[in-house]
Amino acid sequence: MYWICLIITFVIVYFFGAPRYLVTFKQLLANFTMVQELLGQGNIDGAYWSLYIELKFYLIIAVFLIVNRFKQISLDYLVYFWLLLSSLRLCVEPSEIYDAIHHLFILDWSAYFIAGIVFCQIFLKGPALKHFIVLPWCLYLSVDGAIGRIHWLTRTFHSDFSPYIIAATIVVFYIVILLVSCKKLQRFNSPKFVKIGMLTYPLYLIHQHIGFIIFNQLHSYVNKYVLISAVTLLMLGIAYILSDWVEPRIMKLFKRS
Repeated sequence: MYWICLIITFVIVYFFGAPRYLVTFKQLLANFTMVQELLGQGNIDGAYWSLYIELKFYLIIAVFLIVNRFKQISLDYLVYFWLLLSSLRLCVEPSEIYDAIHHLFILDWSAYFIAGIVFCQIFLKGPALKHFIVLPWCLYLSVDGAIGRIHWLTRTFHSDFSPYIIAATIVVFYIVILLVSCKKLQRFNSPKFVKIGMLTYPLYLIHQHIGFIIFNQLHSYVNKYVLISAVTLLMLGIAYILSDWVEPRIMKLFKRS
């Protein structure tokens, strides 16, 4: 799915993105690896920044699993150790050692990954006191980090961002995922929600630069509310086609070969 969306985004940006969005074939090749940051190349789409973060998370988990094959270590130790490292930014000044730890353990975003591990533990084994000690601290780190990025967001997008709305949004998501983990929302289970959930990945992969290009091309001719509604529906439609029609057929071809 990633490669499909990458190619679609590249084609749209290559032909229609100038002058704001420019891409090269070298950049495309680097993006196929998902580690374009290591290769000194920019993201084809701005949303792809998080893929490298996720790969580092998978690396951390892979190392933990490998170590666990030789010596059994409770997942709780990884959670507590990582949470401790994540808290360092509140009291430690930048240095070469800290910067290396910060980069390796993705401390800007680690609170979300730690919370995800805890939510999974709750879902599989039920809630325990330790979970409700860790989760509030993860929530605090998440909100603190998000509010700390407001100046960057304002400078980048030339718009104001409310710390209250940002904090409230994060709190709501934590509460909803906690309810899911505690199996309090099972009455809403439905194959339709599975279908909707499957749209989120292709939607994430295609929405940003293509959406901005459409806005830039049409904002002078179309009412802004009509435009944003139309673009949202278009992106959802493309995500549905990719998820429900394109990907299954490509997977069948791979299985046959």
